[in-house]
Amino acid sequence: SEAELATESEDTPLAPEQEYEIRTFRPEDALGISRCVYRVYGNSYMIEDAYYPERIIRHNETGEFVSIVAVDAN
Repeated sequence: SEAELATESEDTPLAPEQEYEIRTFRPEDALGISRCVYRVYGNSYMIEDAYYPERIIRHNETGEFVSIVAVDAN
């Protein structure tokens, strides 16, 4: 839902200097991806399915999307 995507504040501080793992998508990444898209683009991102975690999961399962994520230690 839109409310779930908007839970992060605009005043969120930058992450401290740290290592990131770059890897292929896992289903548990879908909500974070949707939140990121919403935070960066509001409601203007051209790929509407990026706002819906379940659609991101489905597209990655079918091979229509190949999502790559950068994950911090948390």
